[in-house]
Amino acid sequence: MDQNETLQFMSSLLEVSCLELFEKFGCEVTFLDEVPLDVTDMPMAVVDAGNADFESSLYVHIPFSVLSVTFPIRHQKEDFGEAELEDWVCEIANRILGRLKNKLALYSCPIKTGLPEYYLGTGEGYEVSNISETLDYYFELAGEVCKVTLAIELFTDHINFIENPNYEYVVEDGDIDYLQ
Repeated sequence: MDQNETLQFMSSLLEVSCLELFEKFGCEVTFLDEVPLDVTDMPMAVVDAGNADFESSLYVHIPFSVLSVTFPIRHQKEDFGEAELEDWVCEIANRILGRLKNKLALYSCPIKTGLPEYYLGTGEGYEVSNISETLDYYFELAGEVCKVTLAIELFTDHINFIENPNYEYVVEDGDIDYLQ
């Protein structure tokens, strides 16, 4: 695939990854056209990933109100606070990237991922990646607008995504998989 086809392919995989995860939260998910969204005070997690062919950063902006209604143990622990929600937005970013990683592995494109970092909006320590291409997604989840961005830099003009029929990597949500 050339660079434009690669970006379109990655875009479709990211969109499916987001939809699959957010539908598991039991909330209606609607993808939106680009909307003006002030992320200044919105929780955000950033996770880096890549391989020899590309480098990327995943940015996930989700309001505290959405984090609260999707927090997995909200019915068991009523006194959770901001620290737990900060961890939760990082976990959501990890899960989106994990789904994307599994989808890329189906096409013989393994990637390595970093650990998520938390920021409050565009506060101190937050720096937008200067990576060349960005894929922005806006969606409504639990009545609020959220944003997911994949910033990606391609190191080659052509990437081969070869479907791997023998790949059977299945891990359920919440499972821990130890790789050797």
